Amino acid sequence: MKRFTAIALAALMLLSLVTLVACGKKNEGTGDMEGYVAPSYKVDTATGVITYADGVGETAIITGYEPKVYTPHKISIPDKIGERTVTAIGDEAFKACASMNAVEIPATVTSIGKAAFYACDALTEITLPASLKTVSELAFASCTALAKVNIADNSSLIKIENNAFDSCIALESFKLPAKLQLIGEGAFRNCEKLSKVEIPESVLEIGSQAYVGCDALNYDGCIVLTDKIENLGGFDPEAKDPAVVVIFETDKSFIKAPENSYAAAFVAAMRDTSVE
Repeated sequence: MKRFTAIALAALMLLSLVTLVACGKKNEGTGDMEGYVAPSYKVDTATGVITYADGVGETAIITGYEPKVYTPHKISIPDKIGERTVTAIGDEAFKACASMNAVEIPATVTSIGKAAFYACDALTEITLPASLKTVSELAFASCTALAKVNIADNSSLIKIENNAFDSCIALESFKLPAKLQLIGEGAFRNCEKLSKVEIPESVLEIGSQAYVGCDALNYDGCIVLTDKIENLGGFDPEAKDPAVVVIFETDKSFIKAPENSYAAAFVAAMRDTSVE
């Protein structure tokens, strides 16, 4: 009887350990991601077990990862699982995966879900494929070692949603792609080493506090807001007393906009308003 109890206890402890070291969600849904169908399935790789769910048509959504290697390692996300093409990385799929120091995202992926790589604090560099259209909120937030994000020249990226790179304190460069339309609220907040921002003319909206806490933003080239912008942190130039929501917490003389543009009204109001 004692032998049976000891074996049962050891098995329970082993099961608990596996649960503790798993990254991201385990056999859970991916929020409201389009096309998600439960349950998840598993694929064994050299470094760990990738879980996925069926997407729309012959597609797959990555839903989680359980490492088998606990020293720093690269994760290669497959472009196909069986006959299904991997088109999305689901919500929290690799969240807090402490052993991942690099990730290869296939050219088939079009969206990265909410908090998909949140707090992966060993991740130092990523390459976003040209196929990617959306980086969801908190996707790479608190990746404190992430220093570089590589983006293809022909990138399809149109949305960087709220807090997507919030508190990536090592991030030094991020070239915004030519088709980008949205920079969400707090998207690059507290990226304190980010020293340069060039806003492409495709951008229509920059959310409030998008670059607050980016203390290195004080370079000679200036931050130029284009005349294409339609929404700046909820700023309303027609209001009697327009509320100025801080987007860039930096030397205001570095921020410029085309004369008589919507953005120019914002810049003027920002300089006339004391924001602590």
